[in-house]
Amino acid sequence: MANNIIPNVSSGDLVGSTPTFPPNAVVRGDFLYLRDVDGNQIPGRTVSDGDEITVLFISNEKNIVLVQYPTSSGYRQGYVTNATSIIKYKDDYSWVNGSTPEPVYDFDKTTQIGTLDPRERAVVLYKVDGMTYVAYDTGKGKLTKSGLVHYEGSGSSTGGGIFNGVAPGEVVPGGFTYENNAEVVGDELYLRDANGNLIPGRSVSVGDKITVLDVSYSKQLALVQYPAGNVVRQGYVTNATNLIRYFNQSMWHNGSTPEEVLDENGGHLGSLDPYESATPLYKKNGMTHVVYNTSKGPNTKSGYVKYEGSAATRVDIPRPSITNAQKIVYGTSGRGRELAAYKVGNGANSLIYVCAIHGWEDHWAADGIELTRIGNGLIEHFQSAGTNNWSLYIIPVANPDGLSEGYTNNGPGRCTIVGAVDCNRDFPIGFTPYGDSRHWTNKEPLSVPESRSLRDFISGIKGKTSGSTYLIDMHGWEDKTIGDSHISRAFQNQFGFVNGNYDGVYQGGFLISWANSIGVRAALIELPQSCYSHSDAVNGRYLQKAINAVTNLIGGSGGSSSGGSTGGNTGSGSTGGSSSSDVTYIATGEVINVQSFLNVRKGPGTDYDSIGQIHQGDKVSIVAKNGEWYKISSPIAGYVHKGFIKIKSDDKDISIGVQENKIITALRDLEEIAGNYVMKMESPLPKFSLFFGFLRRYRYNSNEWKISLGILPIVDKRIEKFAEYIEYNHNYVKQILEPYINGKNPERFYLYGNPIKLAHLAATILGYNSSPVPDFWTGWGGDLATAMVDTKKLAEEEGISEDLAALKVVGAPNNGSSFSYEDIIVDIDAMELSRSMNALDIVNSIIKYYKNINNLERRSLICNEITSNKKPTLETLYKSINNKMTGIEGFKLGIFGKFPLKSLAGYPSQELVNYTTMAFAKYIFSRLK
Repeated sequence: MANNIIPNVSSGDLVGSTPTFPPNAVVRGDFLYLRDVDGNQIPGRTVSDGDEITVLFISNEKNIVLVQYPTSSGYRQGYVTNATSIIKYKDDYSWVNGSTPEPVYDFDKTTQIGTLDPRERAVVLYKVDGMTYVAYDTGKGKLTKSGLVHYEGSGSSTGGGIFNGVAPGEVVPGGFTYENNAEVVGDELYLRDANGNLIPGRSVSVGDKITVLDVSYSKQLALVQYPAGNVVRQGYVTNATNLIRYFNQSMWHNGSTPEEVLDENGGHLGSLDPYESATPLYKKNGMTHVVYNTSKGPNTKSGYVKYEGSAATRVDIPRPSITNAQKIVYGTSGRGRELAAYKVGNGANSLIYVCAIHGWEDHWAADGIELTRIGNGLIEHFQSAGTNNWSLYIIPVANPDGLSEGYTNNGPGRCTIVGAVDCNRDFPIGFTPYGDSRHWTNKEPLSVPESRSLRDFISGIKGKTSGSTYLIDMHGWEDKTIGDSHISRAFQNQFGFVNGNYDGVYQGGFLISWANSIGVRAALIELPQSCYSHSDAVNGRYLQKAINAVTNLIGGSGGSSSGGSTGGNTGSGSTGGSSSSDVTYIATGEVINVQSFLNVRKGPGTDYDSIGQIHQGDKVSIVAKNGEWYKISSPIAGYVHKGFIKIKSDDKDISIGVQENKIITALRDLEEIAGNYVMKMESPLPKFSLFFGFLRRYRYNSNEWKISLGILPIVDKRIEKFAEYIEYNHNYVKQILEPYINGKNPERFYLYGNPIKLAHLAATILGYNSSPVPDFWTGWGGDLATAMVDTKKLAEEEGISEDLAALKVVGAPNNGSSFSYEDIIVDIDAMELSRSMNALDIVNSIIKYYKNINNLERRSLICNEITSNKKPTLETLYKSINNKMTGIEGFKLGIFGKFPLKSLAGYPSQELVNYTTMAFAKYIFSRLK
């Protein structure tokens, strides 16, 4: 990085008695190890907590920062990890781009290295030669890249924190500038300045009615006016969307064209999509100030729009044709509509079928009408068919206001019109208040008549039913089931849901969770994701499949509806459903011992119908075992006898099976929850740290297990509180993931054929990103050190030489070995993911990596990491491993008078070190290919 701006000195060297540019940041909360240009730690050099430093350059590629920092001898220069939670910049995004893209240049002032979008903000570091050197955000996170710009930047109406002439914490002359537009619920909010720093002694209390003036997208601070005794004060609070309840949530909705969002001066800030909803705050200069949703979450950005907003389109709700059914009005909606159920049959058992608790689902406007049509069809079918010893109570539309008057799947429409409450988050079991418009609830459950009346109705049915009580809550279009396995299987056998069955999962606030708590067997059914219109539902025979599922549950004869299809009997059908005895087993195989063809059957046995044929040599993707049968997902979904399949486990062409989709969905939910939780934290951790911290903490959270081999305890109370939050509010996520992250030997998660030890992967990725010691300690170095102890022990127990014992220990099958094949794979994967992962899109980054990785590529990665050469000789690789383990970054690195890595390895002899490092090198060459 030679240039005439930054002193050309080695890391750790003095640059003089003063820094090259004035200090522009402060280190707060922890010290930082000094590193060289490659990120290697420089022994004995640290930047202390409280040091005022000058940030000179941020490497986006290596995630390190070049700084000058004070010492007793003068200012020294070197690199530190780009720990954005520790490096606090004095400037707070004061540089604002104009209305055109701004090129970002390298130190030579001619090589373009990036671009800043119109109106994008950046942090000013220093000025040089008529240009401004700025730090800015990228896909890797906040303040992860830097460069020179020609444009000096424009100011903003809230620059310096003063708005309407009132500084944060000061009294607003004349009281509220605009009418109150929100209320604080659930917890108090500390007052802050424009940089997010606490203002001592000032807070906004629970129940305060406030006026929100502005929501900063970059800082996630809300500028508010609030009552303080006899006066009104103004200041910033954390934009905790679950604590700020807007009175007119989602009540502005866009028309058929995109709407530009402007700042107060008419500059471009963003845009709202056609028909997107927003929350109006106040009017000024002929425009409406609205707060709206972004990729950061609900209500995370605000600005002005010129469009007044459009009126909602009314939907006429279809009614069933009644000949032999009893209509029961069980309540009245917020807008005065009947809440009605239709009773068919008069048996000792009861089945309650709820449709359209969300008036708008996610595939087209008012698509809840399709659920209502199915409800009507069920009434019309069963009033003329037998119900055995069952009484059916079918509710075609549980949220009639949302279906009829709604306008969005992220607010009123999905939710109720009066109150804008998501009824399927409004039930008492596991209830927690939601602040986003999609899942909005009040402070307490059962806050709207739609959910209260439904609760009362179901309780009444349960109380007077002498036999069994079932409940089905039908939604679209996530292609899965949640809850009771018996009910779920009846629908799985009809629809073949691709995203699986979340058996026994009951999420907080859900209708089925509350129903389950009072002894009702309940399941949520998410119809297939391939449905995007009424014709898709008709062509997919959704009504007939629902009829078949109910018929099988109540033990009747399915017959046919206008959709026309056969019933759901075990021995017939067109797709391979799930059997209750399926055990997840991920592999690839090849068809053998077949002269003509091999039948693929609907179930695991010859009494099931054949649904297709495969032939000698065909490759199959196996997703489960069931006795002597394999369940396959391709080339045809169904069951085949395992006697005709040869397992080829090294094949990589493995589809993601049902169980894997279930885990991926849970991981996506965990990522979304972590992103929302960050905004609630007084001392935030990045979403990245919460996500991987949760996955790590159950397996690696004892006081004995410490980051980087015994240097620092890893127990972070913020992670613990996040885990408690998950367990209480989103326990289904923990239930799904727990077998893969808890216990001494958790289950493996296979993705595209790659075995993943989730807890191990998470712990190692966190180590690579935040460990204060050399990275390889956290990954393969720590495992290799432990393998040295195991090698010595095995040699003594079996009476064999240490070199032979090393070959047996390193890369052993996963039978408890300290350095198994899976451990080696995870160490390499974590190393590469920590470099390449998009911290804002974690799960997709993981999927993309595992879809493309193979062992030959892994060999190149680990060889390049150790030797800086993707194709070294065996001798070079062996010597490099040996030198790393025994050198200044390995056994010779002392911390607080101790030598942790050498201690972990059991203070091995040089011969033992030689044997194990050679075994590791040989393993890389022989197995990773």
